[in-house]
Amino acid sequence: MAQTFDFNDKINFPAEVVFKKIIDLKFVEDWTIVQDGLNPKAEIVKEDDKEITIKLVMEEPLPIGTQKSTMFFTWNKASRKSTWDRKGEGMGSKAKVYGTSEIMEDGPDACKLVDHGTMNLPIPIIGKKLEKQVVEHMKKGRAKKINYFIKALEADAAK
Repeated sequence: MAQTFDFNDKINFPAEVVFKKIIDLKFVEDWTIVQDGLNPKAEIVKEDDKEITIKLVMEEPLPIGTQKSTMFFTWNKASRKSTWDRKGEGMGSKAKVYGTSEIMEDGPDACKLVDHGTMNLPIPIIGKKLEKQVVEHMKKGRAKKINYFIKALEADAAK
């Protein structure tokens, strides 16, 4: 049975400002480092009037060493909603991690960043335990992740 996770964070900036930041490649790379990712490289692999797809390649620190992984985020520009998935290499290639993110208006000067995800590690005996540990790690790091996002938005607003 897979582990699901949900986050719903209020950000006191307009949804369009938050959306522009979340698709900024330099920010995506910096934000990855804040979340303990190593050597991130983000690039736009497809963009048109309706969608933008960002590819993020990084290394993830694990107890047994680092593992390379690739994430794809496909954002609908009008709805500010994305689908995303993560693919790992090596031992991580068995993991299936995917979900959605959405930036929802919450008044004229605020929004909510809502993430829904699923993690499935089909590894006999230890898979479910590892899923729970990873989701708990994500929960513990969420405040740091969102605080960094808000600080970056505040720095932009001060320019």
